[in-house]
Amino acid sequence: MIWVVTAALIATSWFMALTRRPDDHAKELAQLRTQINDALELDLVKRTVPLYGEAISLAPDQSEWYYGLADALEELGNEKAYEQALIKAVGQFPADVKLGVRLLTLYEDQDACQKLVRAYKAASKTVQKDEGALALYDGCAWKSFPRSDGNYQRIFAKSGDHFKVQENDKYGYLGKGGRMAIPVQFDQARAFIDGWAAVQTDGEWYFIDQEGDRIQAFPEQAAQELYSFSEGYAVAKIDGKYGFVDQNLTRFAFEYDDARPFLGGVAPVKKDGKWGLVDSEFKMVVQPSFSDVACAESDVCTDQDRVMFKKDGRWTLYDLAGKRIGDGSWDEVSVFAASTAIGQRDGKWEAIDQQGKVVARSTADEARALVGAAMPVRHGEEWTYVDKDGRQLGEESYLDAYPLTDSGEAVVQTDRGYTIIQFTGFIG
Repeated sequence: MIWVVTAALIATSWFMALTRRPDDHAKELAQLRTQINDALELDLVKRTVPLYGEAISLAPDQSEWYYGLADALEELGNEKAYEQALIKAVGQFPADVKLGVRLLTLYEDQDACQKLVRAYKAASKTVQKDEGALALYDGCAWKSFPRSDGNYQRIFAKSGDHFKVQENDKYGYLGKGGRMAIPVQFDQARAFIDGWAAVQTDGEWYFIDQEGDRIQAFPEQAAQELYSFSEGYAVAKIDGKYGFVDQNLTRFAFEYDDARPFLGGVAPVKKDGKWGLVDSEFKMVVQPSFSDVACAESDVCTDQDRVMFKKDGRWTLYDLAGKRIGDGSWDEVSVFAASTAIGQRDGKWEAIDQQGKVVARSTADEARALVGAAMPVRHGEEWTYVDKDGRQLGEESYLDAYPLTDSGEAVVQTDRGYTIIQFTGFIG
C-alpha cells in the first residue's frame, strides 16, 4: 500500500507548500539531501520516499526532488505510485520534456495506449513537439480497441449517433459506445437523419425516433418505399412514383422515377431515366441529364456541398448548382466521407477533396475514403489502414474495413463478423 501513502504524502505537500512562509529552507533541504544520500549508499531506497516528499513540501518549485522521488518509486517497482508521482511532476513542470517523455514511456511499457494518448494531448506544446514524445504517441495512435458490444452480420456507416446493424437479416441500431440502442427487429431500416429513421416491419414503412418509439406512419395508404427525414422532408414511393412528404405526411411532387433525401438544400431526383437536382420548392436546379448519382450508405448523395454524377460512362464532381468542379473524371467513385471522396481511374484509387484535387493515391485493389490521416485499402483478401503516402497505420488487418468517423471509429470485419473499433489517437 506504499503508493497510497505516497499519494497522500504528495497531496499533503501541496497544502504545506501553500501555507509555509517564504523562508529560506536551504539548511533543511541540505539535511534532507544528506539523509537521502546516506540511505541510497546503504541501498535503503524505500527510506528515501518520505524524505523526497518532505523536500517537495519545502521546495515545490525544484524539480530535482520530483525526479528523485520518481527514481525511488521506479526502482522499488511500485508502478501505481510511480505513475502518480510523474503525473504530479508533469503538472508542476509542464515544459519539462524529460518528465513528459518519462510518463509516456511508462504507459508504453504498460501497453496503456489510451493513457499515453491522453497524456500526450494534455502535455504542453513543448512536449508535443519533442521527437521522442511524438514517436511514442505515433506508436500508440493507430492501435485500436473494440467499441461495439458484439459481432454482427453487418454494421453500416455511422449516421448521427447511430450505426445501423444487421443480424439474422433483421436490422437494429447501435448507439454511443457501440452499445445496442434499438434492438434488431426491423425487416428494413434506413440511417438516422435529423433524429428520425424510416423502418419497415411486416411490409409497413413507418418512422421511429432515437429511442426506437414509433412516431409516424402512413394512415391512408402504405408507402412502397420510404427514406428518413432530412431537412424537413422524407422521400417516399407511393403508387409507383417517388416524391416527398413533410412530418404531417403532406405529399409533394410525386412525379419522379426515383429520388434521394435532401442535404445542402437540394435532393437528387430521377425523371425520364436521368438524374438531376431539385431545391426545397421542388424546382429543378440541375436538369436531369445524368445516368447515375453516387450516394452514401446513409442514402444522402450531396454531402459537403458536392455531388458525383455519371455521364457517358464517367463520374465527375459537381457543386450543388451543377457547376463542374475540377477536370477529373473516374471509372468508379464513392461519395464524400468527411472532406474526401474516392475515385478510380487508370487502375489507381484516388482521394479527392472538395475542389476536385487528388490528395492521395493508392495502387491497392480497392480503397475507400481518406478521413483524417487514414484510408482503408485492400490488397488481395486483406484490408488495412494507410496514410496518404501509403504507409500502413497499425499492425491489424481485416476481412473488410470502412472509413473512419471524425472521432476515429471504424467499422471492420474480422473472422467473427462485423464490429466497431476505436483508434486510440482519436480519443479526446
